[in-house]
Amino acid sequence: MARFKSGAIIFFCTVGVLIFGRWFTAIALACLFFYGCKECISFFKECKINMLETPLKIAILSCFFCAAISFKALYIAMIISIIVLLSIFIYKSFKEQILYNLADLSSNIFCLIYTGFLPAHFVLLRYLNDGDFYSSLLLYNLISDAIPILTNNYIKFKNILLPIENCIFERGVYYCLLTISSVFVNDLCAYYFGKNLGKTPLIKIISPKKTLEGSIAGIIGGTFIFAFFGMLCAYIFKITSLNFFNIFNWLQMIFFGICLNIIAQIGDLVESLMKRYVNLKDSGQIIEGHGGILDRFDSHIFVFPLAYLIFTYIIK
Repeated sequence: MARFKSGAIIFFCTVGVLIFGRWFTAIALACLFFYGCKECISFFKECKINMLETPLKIAILSCFFCAAISFKALYIAMIISIIVLLSIFIYKSFKEQILYNLADLSSNIFCLIYTGFLPAHFVLLRYLNDGDFYSSLLLYNLISDAIPILTNNYIKFKNILLPIENCIFERGVYYCLLTISSVFVNDLCAYYFGKNLGKTPLIKIISPKKTLEGSIAGIIGGTFIFAFFGMLCAYIFKITSLNFFNIFNWLQMIFFGICLNIIAQIGDLVESLMKRYVNLKDSGQIIEGHGGILDRFDSHIFVFPLAYLIFTYIIK
């Protein structure tokens, strides 16, 4: 129950963050994964890896704020951050006369990618196609027809309605909600079906409690949410590449839903692998019923870039 409650609270907090726009989303995620970076660094320190804590944290924060500017800014920040980290290692080797090994270099770059670059795609997804279509939405028209005062006194209430128009009726908000809802249901189904009905271990050496039955249930549940609500959003937003009554489009959404939810479970297993290697049960204790930041968002980290690519280049 604690796991469900904390998950629900996080979900509704995420909705609030998304409504306030890209910069609020970037700040919230930066704070979240700043703590996640600390957890990741602690994993590597357990393995006696030399970690550049302060430069890493600065680089990770820059990923989220650059993502709020543009796609190119994020990639430029990533490239510069990698060059700076490698330069610092070279400088420290020269100054301290210590030969750092490949594990030190790769671990720092992995931490940057895992807790900065990949989750920063959620910020990119948030403002995808923002502000370019809300006035033509079926949902907007229904509200306007249902509440005449909104249309009859539009000029009078313009300052009140503007934040709603610019935030709630943006496509990126629904892309984000669709993605995190799918992963949330995946995690929920996998946990409860695996706990109550699971008998076959999935990958026992990595995570003894995860079961094949739970994994399948999670993929089915997450795919259903992604396909059904994705097609519903396409109907509401009048996305021309998707037709609610076209069977091929349904199969397309189901396929992408399966891909996303498989990637979500791979992300979960990657974090479990890191914890297993350093013999830790949880990455932290900040979230009741889950553990640390990485314990809660491990499934989302790899999903965000894939969702961004899908909604940018395939479904648009």
